[in-house]
Amino acid sequence: MGSHCPLPGGAIPGGAIARVAGSWSALGAEGDEFIWVNIAVNVHKKDSSATSGNPPFFGTLNETIPANQTCGAVTLRESHFTSKPTCLEFVPVTGEPDQAFVTSQVTQTSGAPFPADASGGAVTEEHFVHFGFQDNGNPPGQNPTDSTPSTDMLAGPPATPEGTQVPPDCNSAEWPPTFHLGAFEGGKQYGNISVHQ
Repeated sequence: MGSHCPLPGGAIPGGAIARVAGSWSALGAEGDEFIWVNIAVNVHKKDSSATSGNPPFFGTLNETIPANQTCGAVTLRESHFTSKPTCLEFVPVTGEPDQAFVTSQVTQTSGAPFPADASGGAVTEEHFVHFGFQDNGNPPGQNPTDSTPSTDMLAGPPATPEGTQVPPDCNSAEWPPTFHLGAFEGGKQYGNISVHQ
């Protein structure tokens, strides 16, 4: 997952689905500076016969920026949010695996402010965060160079802005999964995204 690393004040310059249990993603920065984030996602859509009067989606989407990483001369403090999914949408991509989009409402934050966008805003309780996921169909460590995409892909804060707050829908335009799950060098994948319809 690529982005600039957080700066002081939290600013960042410019069916079961999506399991990223305990995975780590590298966030790229200008000058090849990276930080690591831990994203844990497990989102399900209830059987239509079981949704009468109940929310149709359940699960969690949690993200942590671990402490003691550096961004330039700044040592980062831990940032974390926990959220509850409100929407799940699958989008077919010609010649590639489907993409999945999740909108999730933040229920708790802890630590330093979790960076939300380039203006220095922070993800806060009740905010909606938007993520995109794509499973390339290969297990971690077995990503042939000719597979499309070459690794599992994702997008979401802090690499991309948290997205539209009203209405809180999936809105597949925010944000297509364009960042690699793992390191950029050699296409090494850390963790795994599994998308099922």
